[in-house]
Amino acid sequence: PTLRMSLLAAGILNRAGRTTEAQRLLDGLAASHEDMALTAQGTARAQVLGSRAIAGPADGVAEAYVALGAALRGHGLEELSGTLARLALRLRPSFGPALMLLADTLSEAERHEAALTVLDRVAAEDPLHGPAQLRRALLLDRLERLPEAERLLADLAAAHPGQLQPLLHLGDILRRRGRFAEAVRAYDAALARLPEVREQDWQIFYARGISRERAGDWPGAEQDLLRAVDLSPDQPYVLNYLGFSWADKGINLDRAREMLERALALRPEDGNIVDSLGWAMFRMGDYPAAILWLERAVELEPRNATINDHLGDAYWMAGRQNEARFQWSRALSMEPGPVEAARITTKLAQGLAMPPLPRAASR
Repeated sequence: PTLRMSLLAAGILNRAGRTTEAQRLLDGLAASHEDMALTAQGTARAQVLGSRAIAGPADGVAEAYVALGAALRGHGLEELSGTLARLALRLRPSFGPALMLLADTLSEAERHEAALTVLDRVAAEDPLHGPAQLRRALLLDRLERLPEAERLLADLAAAHPGQLQPLLHLGDILRRRGRFAEAVRAYDAALARLPEVREQDWQIFYARGISRERAGDWPGAEQDLLRAVDLSPDQPYVLNYLGFSWADKGINLDRAREMLERALALRPEDGNIVDSLGWAMFRMGDYPAAILWLERAVELEPRNATINDHLGDAYWMAGRQNEARFQWSRALSMEPGPVEAARITTKLAQGLAMPPLPRAASR
């Protein structure tokens, strides 16, 4: 409801001669809601500023239905939210916000094809057409129609040369699918469109850093992760990723521990962060401390193969071989990836003669 009211307010301010305030409102909307950036520029921006707020009673009731339906989402009332969107569409058949709301409720019910059909009804001249297309791309990806999603995002990127969102969505889709080198290129293109780096842009550097690390470019990944930390020092998952990566490589161990302690202070119940701190202690040779933290991590994430494997390593180095083999067997039963499974199998057969060699970070 807040987004819709902001768009309405911008149009009202503009028609009242307060154009500067209207422009400022749209700029703020674009900055705080990334998908809405496509609504706050070019033709869509002109449509918002020139739109009529409410043409009559039916329009007003439709607005009320959408506002109520949007407020009900996230409270276990998605079906009612969808019903209100349909009621709004009976009064205003091409009402963009109602179409978006209905598509969202259908998607949440795993009815992705139906959601796509609804989004197709958002007219090209509707200010919400750009955000609707972004949602279509995400739905196409969920439906395993990746080539269509890629083409759609490429077309959006070409149609909105000043906007990052289509390229960021493309990078995210490619990263989730393990196409890390291609994801890096998408993030590169998005960053090239950034007029200046802002604090909130830490997310782009973090995503590109993950993609670079997984693509085998550790120097580039480290540079991106450090930039993300500089931009926003209290992001626990950035601190965890960089701290764990350093610890796993056996480098910058003191700084890695400091980062991980800060991440843990921000997310004290996150088993992956607890594991990272335990692994840093292991790499530093402090096996009692490593066991303390890794046992806590297993309590928090009992079905995580990597964490159980780490605890087995710590037990072994502390002279507790039987417990180590138990943990390794437990980790192997959790269906780790083929590389990790082979490594665990070797340890079960031969033990661990020395601290394991640094290996690629896995989170």
